[in-house]
Amino acid sequence: MIPAVLGLASGTILLLSRGEDDAAPIAHETMPARDCAPLGLSRSQWMDFLRASTCGKPTTITPSFRLGVFGMTVRRLCDLGAMADPTVAIYHGRQIWDARWVDPANLRAFQAAPMLQYRLFSDSIVDYAQSPEVVNAVGKTVEAKAVTKSGALMLAHRAGLAGMGSWLRKRSTREKFADNTTAFFNRANGIF
Repeated sequence: MIPAVLGLASGTILLLSRGEDDAAPIAHETMPARDCAPLGLSRSQWMDFLRASTCGKPTTITPSFRLGVFGMTVRRLCDLGAMADPTVAIYHGRQIWDARWVDPANLRAFQAAPMLQYRLFSDSIVDYAQSPEVVNAVGKTVEAKAVTKSGALMLAHRAGLAGMGSWLRKRSTREKFADNTTAFFNRANGIF
């Protein structure tokens, strides 16, 4: 199943899941249009950025313990108040961050709430947009590509602010994360 985020002329957004066989989409929840374009973006720009940001279903847990439709990290969920008290844990033989759930009450509740995932992602992007690291990244050139605001925001989302700096400076970091951060950057850069 691949998630899709689609805008409707009626002014709502549906978080949908579609099967690889292109079966009819299943609507999870809807959201008012006024919430769909933070940062003063057009609905089209925000929708394109959402599409570029999706990496799973609401129930997704990656091997590196990224969670939900947008692959939120535990550390970022802690920053946003959804989790607290991060600690190192082992998940499928890998060292990861884990934490205590605050709101929602547990992982199952998070997985069952795609609109909560959307709101957390949106809040995270709005917060990142104000950070000096993102502001200063816009306009830099990386491998003959100018970093746009959407590209910088995607880097912050996928790598965190410290990881974004390393990705911008080091070709080896971009190559190491070619299938993750670099691929997501390429999907989002130039949207706005």
